[in-house]
Amino acid sequence: CRDTMRGNLTLKLREVRDGYSKLILDARSDLCGLEVGGESWEQPWVK
Repeated sequence: CRDTMRGNLTLKLREVRDGYSKLILDARSDLCGLEVGGESWEQPWVK
């Protein structure tokens, strides 16, 4: 597998109650770990 720590991540967490959505977390990072190549995974990592 090939990985990088140069990913960009935007995470927005919302609470939905009574049909209304409220933003409770808005986070950004430019240090996100990503899988960028390699072979497909046929088996789970944890058994």
